[in-house]
Amino acid sequence: MMSSYFIKSSSHYAQNISHLPDSTVLFIPHVICAQSSELTEIADLIDKAGQGVVKASYEVQLPSSPDPVIYEISAEYKQCAEDTLAKCQYIIDWTLKRENGDLNGFSAYFDGNHYRFRDVKLQEYHTAEDPTAFTYGKGVQNTAQFTDLLPPFIADNLRKMAVDSTYDYTISCKGDEIRVDGVQRVKGYDTMEYSYVFDPQTGMLKSASVDYNPASISEQNITVEYGILPFDGTEMKEKTLTERYPDIFSRYRRGNYAVTNLKGTHLPGFEAIDLHRRRYARRIRDNFVRPTVILLVSPDVASSGEAISAVTEGIQLSPVECSLIVAVTTNDSDTVATLCGPDTVCRTVLMSAKSMALNLGVNEFPTIIYCNSDATVADVDTGFNNNTASVVLQKTLQLK
Repeated sequence: MMSSYFIKSSSHYAQNISHLPDSTVLFIPHVICAQSSELTEIADLIDKAGQGVVKASYEVQLPSSPDPVIYEISAEYKQCAEDTLAKCQYIIDWTLKRENGDLNGFSAYFDGNHYRFRDVKLQEYHTAEDPTAFTYGKGVQNTAQFTDLLPPFIADNLRKMAVDSTYDYTISCKGDEIRVDGVQRVKGYDTMEYSYVFDPQTGMLKSASVDYNPASISEQNITVEYGILPFDGTEMKEKTLTERYPDIFSRYRRGNYAVTNLKGTHLPGFEAIDLHRRRYARRIRDNFVRPTVILLVSPDVASSGEAISAVTEGIQLSPVECSLIVAVTTNDSDTVATLCGPDTVCRTVLMSAKSMALNLGVNEFPTIIYCNSDATVADVDTGFNNNTASVVLQKTLQLK
C-alpha cells in the first residue's frame, strides 16, 4: 500500500526527505487520508468523543535502572463545557507494579475540586477555600500525574505542537493507523523525540513513545499502550471518591490523618538532616536493610531523654537485629547531641524533624513506630512510661 505523508514546514525535515521511496506522495499540507491531514484536525477528532474510559500501560525506562517502572492506569473522563479550569473532569486510578507489593493512588478533578492520593498522603484543593492552587501556573488540576494521557489533554497538546516552531513532525496514514513522528528542538538540541499512533476512525490514541533528552545521561523513555472504552456513566462527585476509597478517606483525610492509622501500610516517605547536616531522605518505595524502629521526640517534652534510653535498651535486649532512627524536632544540633549522644552502629540520629513528624501524622511525643524490613508499619506506640523498654523488646520480636 502506498504511504502518504504530511510534512510540517521546517528546515529539519525539509532537508531529510530524500530518503523516502519514489512511490511516496508528499502533501504540504494537502489531505493525506480520509480523516486527517493536520494535528489540529486530529485534535478535533479526539474532542468529538467527549467522554470515555482510558486503560493504559505506562512504562518508564531510566538509564540508572535495568528494569522499567510500570504503571497500570484506568481513568474515566468527561468533558464539561461549563468548566473553564480544566480540559475535562476525571478520576484517574493508577497502580505501580512492584515485586515486593504494588502501590496504588489516584487523582480526581471535578467542579473546582481536586484530590490526589500518593505516598500515603491525601491532598485536597477546593476553589471555594482557595482558588490560588487552580490559577497559579497551569493549576493542580492540569498538572496531576497522568492527566497528559487523557484524550482532551492530548488534543490540547497537539494544538500547541501545531503552532510551536520548536516541534518538527511528520503525519503519516497507513492502513488503520495515523502516525505522528517528530522531534522537539530547542536552541539546536533535541530535547524530545516522540511518536504517537492514532485510530483514523475515532482519533483515539493507540500507543505513544516519548524519549526525553535523547542520547544524554538524563535520557528517559516513556512508552504507553492504550485502550479506550465507552464511558461507564461514573458520576464526578466527592461521594463517588469516598465510596470508592473509603479506607483512604477515613485514614488520611485532614483531621483523620494520624500516625496510629499507619499500621499495616507502607511507611510514608520523609526527609530530615543528620548531626552533620547531611540530608537524610527515604521514599515510600524504599525498604530498610533490617527491621527498624523510629522514635520521634521533642526537646520540649521532659520524658524525651528517658524515652531514648528506654527504646535503645529494648532494642539492645531483643534477639531480632533492628536499626533505630531517633528523630528530634529541633534544628539545634547542640540540643540534639546532648539529648541523643552520637550516632552508633545501627542507630541514626536526625534533627529538624518537624516536617517528618507532620508527614507521618505524629502529634504526640514521644512516638515509636515499628517497621518491618519491607517498610510496612507493624505497630505504633505513643507516650512514655516505665514499661517502654519491655514493650519495645516484645514488639521487636514480631518484626521481620
